Amino acid sequence: MIPTKNIHFASVSTLPDEKLNNVNLRNFFITDQRASPLVAEPFDVYSVLSNLNPAKCKGCKILPNRLLKSCCQSLATPLSLLVNFVLVSESFPLQWKTALILPLHKKGSYDDVMNFRPIALLSSLSKVFENLVQSICTRISHPTIF
Repeated sequence: MIPTKNIHFASVSTLPDEKLNNVNLRNFFITDQRASPLVAEPFDVYSVLSNLNPAKCKGCKILPNRLLKSCCQSLATPLSLLVNFVLVSESFPLQWKTALILPLHKKGSYDDVMNFRPIALLSSLSKVFENLVQSICTRISHPTIF
């Protein structure tokens, strides 16, 4: 049953293009000489990690959300350095782009592969990175006045 679903999902999807191995993040941001650079501060990382849902991403065996959340204070500075390196180098790690594809039953017979849809389980760090970039962009675009 499962091998049939794997064959079906593989037949309707495409392999990543070699050009995607090193995605240039410059294409995703509007650059302005007056704009401040995107910088992840340790408090940004701590905020994102402390708000992770430990019940999610149970399939991520290397760095599950439960571990990231429980160690958020210790990981804030090293992860901010890693995120800043990714932003400066403009190269998103290949491991963060890799997803585990699982079939999710929609309705009808379990024997028909058309009754399943694929879901992608991304790594926790790619989601943390996405949330960090969003919070940094929000902070830059809506500065608080003290």
